[in-house]
Amino acid sequence: MKNIKDMSIDEMTSEMRTYECQKDKGYAFISYSHRDCEKVYPLVLSWMRAGYNIYIDLDFAFHGSDSNWINLMTRALCNNQCCLAICFGSVHYTYSYASLLELLTIRSKKVTRLHNKVLAVDYYVIGEIPMDDHAIREKYKAEYERYFQKLKQNMGDDFSAQSNQKEFDVLKKGLEDWFSSKENPFQGDTAEEWIDYLSEAYTNGYLHFFPMISELVKKWLMSQDLIGNYYSLDTDVEIQYERFSKQKVEKRIQDAPACAETAKTTDVQTQDGARAMSDYLHTIPLEHAYVKALQGDPQAQFDLGGYYEKGEGVAQDLTQAAAWYEKAAAQGHAGAQKRLETIQ
Repeated sequence: MKNIKDMSIDEMTSEMRTYECQKDKGYAFISYSHRDCEKVYPLVLSWMRAGYNIYIDLDFAFHGSDSNWINLMTRALCNNQCCLAICFGSVHYTYSYASLLELLTIRSKKVTRLHNKVLAVDYYVIGEIPMDDHAIREKYKAEYERYFQKLKQNMGDDFSAQSNQKEFDVLKKGLEDWFSSKENPFQGDTAEEWIDYLSEAYTNGYLHFFPMISELVKKWLMSQDLIGNYYSLDTDVEIQYERFSKQKVEKRIQDAPACAETAKTTDVQTQDGARAMSDYLHTIPLEHAYVKALQGDPQAQFDLGGYYEKGEGVAQDLTQAAAWYEKAAAQGHAGAQKRLETIQ
């Protein structure tokens, strides 16, 4: 069995399919953008090799897939053995209509009632996030123009068309549940109004539609207090995973075709799989800076500007860097004022 770092995406996908989620035991639901598979798959595969029970959709590529992903997603989240939803945040995740539908389902009244409690959620930033204006950056425009054309091929020209009925129903019910809750950040707006906004944005094209999705996704995350949340709402992730009745890695090794080689491979041992999770959750200063920057901390805004300026942990983006420096400079941060003079 190969070390994960030496595997291609196809090889990781093939192996991940062998770890079938046991729906009669506690499991984690993975919510992510398929455009982020190069970052998500290595981590999730390390958890699977460590014996954690994981549900992840490996097949759905675009909204409107023939695999009827809405039914699969809803059943996975409604099952009361689903103990935790893990969401991987990025630009692609924030622009994703499918991600929005998953988030709305995670905290829907139906899921909460079937679980007899609010489903615990962890949100991890694995890449850059759209700025407050939600506008699509120049470097992503060609990609999202192509994506939008594929989206329209599946959904049709009418956002509420029959071909989009299952997804549309989930959107409508999810928005109604969210807007009727105390966490609703759009006081005075209704679900029906926002469906109209989305429909008009869809008609106007990708430069309108994806920023509208981004606003809803980011407002949902902030309303649930999940931005940069390293821990679930109940307790920390490692303890949550202990409640999943995880299979021992020794059993995984016994079941593996190349058990002798598996035993020698350090990244499939229990302690290394658990350590991969722990390291991921607790050693990313970028995420700490992002959380504090959103809360208005000038030092964190300055630090975040530095990450974008240098391309550390995120793709280098001087526009984003300048935006965060400006926020810090406006609060009198001398270092941010100096950096602004340099990069502008």
